[in-house]
Amino acid sequence: MSNYQNQQQLRQPPSLPIHYDQISPSPTPTVKPQDAYMMDKYGEKQERNGIPKMGGLHDTIEDDRESGGGLVEKKRKKKRMEGRNCCVRCMCCACIPVWATCILWFIIIAIIIVIIVIAAIAGTFVMPTFEMAGITNSPTAGSQITFSGDGLNINFGLIIKVNNPNLLSIDLTNIKATAFYPNPNGGSSEIGGGFLAEKFVPTYSDLNFTFPFAIEYNPNIDTDQSVLSDLAEKCGLTGGPKSDITIDYTIHLSAKVLVIKVNPTISSSATFPCPLDVSAKKKKSIYTWLF
Repeated sequence: MSNYQNQQQLRQPPSLPIHYDQISPSPTPTVKPQDAYMMDKYGEKQERNGIPKMGGLHDTIEDDRESGGGLVEKKRKKKRMEGRNCCVRCMCCACIPVWATCILWFIIIAIIIVIIVIAAIAGTFVMPTFEMAGITNSPTAGSQITFSGDGLNINFGLIIKVNNPNLLSIDLTNIKATAFYPNPNGGSSEIGGGFLAEKFVPTYSDLNFTFPFAIEYNPNIDTDQSVLSDLAEKCGLTGGPKSDITIDYTIHLSAKVLVIKVNPTISSSATFPCPLDVSAKKKKSIYTWLF
């Protein structure tokens, strides 16, 4: 071998050995993270092609042509309770401001409390009791005895005792009473009544008031004069002593408690002395006129 060939071999570097890495398969797949630089490039390319870039959960793209033109990305304001379901949003009034929601719920709760209180009071309400406590002069001006055609009216006042055991006061209006006189031969005949426009009854009270009343004798109803004879005897018109008169009555009225109004009907009987108080001479003239 020539000297030239030997020199060329000495100049060439020796070859390096080749090593092979033994790579074992991974039990789980490995996802290579995306390059941020490539993602930006990809996004710019999408914008140039007119494809909107995907933003976050609450980002929107508005095609707003401003001075420079192009797409302008704006961030949408997040709505209150946007992630909740429809029922929760409706109950919390998510469509109005927080302060308005608080006021609305305050009004709703106040109305519910008022309804509960009224229902509790109405559930424990007891109708007042009415009792006849005696007789007195008529509260209306006029004579005690008036004549109307063939009829006779005896005007006086009934003392009514009202017991109200309730927490609330009661307004009584349109109090109308109708009296029936038991017929000695059986049955009963209408014998008069009275009317009072209104009366206020305080809470937890035993109240006495005078109710205008009149015994109205109508001979057309008492065809056999049995009621007249019994009244004349009990009022001492026949010469004997006076005695008590017993009548049946029905009272129709309207009772108002707060905003609740009821129209009860009260039926009972009452016994009181004959209200006719005249001299013996006057009694004789009345008896003569009647009979």
